[in-house]
Amino acid sequence: MVSEAAEQKQIVLATLPPSQRQIRLALGIVVALLVALILTTPFANTQLPRVDAFTPALDTAIAINDIITSALMFAQFFIVDRRAIFVLATGYLYTGLMAIAHMLTFPGAFAPTGLLGAGLQSTAWLYGSHVPARAGSHHRLEYRGRDRDSVRTDLDRHHGGSASAKSPS
Repeated sequence: MVSEAAEQKQIVLATLPPSQRQIRLALGIVVALLVALILTTPFANTQLPRVDAFTPALDTAIAINDIITSALMFAQFFIVDRRAIFVLATGYLYTGLMAIAHMLTFPGAFAPTGLLGAGLQSTAWLYGSHVPARAGSHHRLEYRGRDRDSVRTDLDRHHGGSASAKSPS
């Protein structure tokens, strides 16, 4: 039974390293995005017409995407119990919820100055540096060896072993 569980943990997508093909695909996407950036740079100062519905539509898509991703990553976390996956799942949940707050406070989306008593700078403060923080936290945990202990092991240490005695697993 124990060896069967160990084999299942090895075939979980979250614990597998990327293949050479996947690395090449990721690098290809990065190159394509850089080319698109270079091609659109001459149009950086071109003012496009204002569309008030754009930000709510975009934030809705981001919120749905990030909350679904968070749910899938929490499911992976409960299978493999790796702290780095927990950090990413929590970051995606936070990003999804912040997209909703961003949408509600965006000037012109639902009210001239935004809802929730927002000022002109509220949206910038709400939707700032959390994505790089999420990625950096995951990188630190996953690739610098701090993900060796599980979250459940930390709970056991904190509660003096009582967390594992009460948990059904």
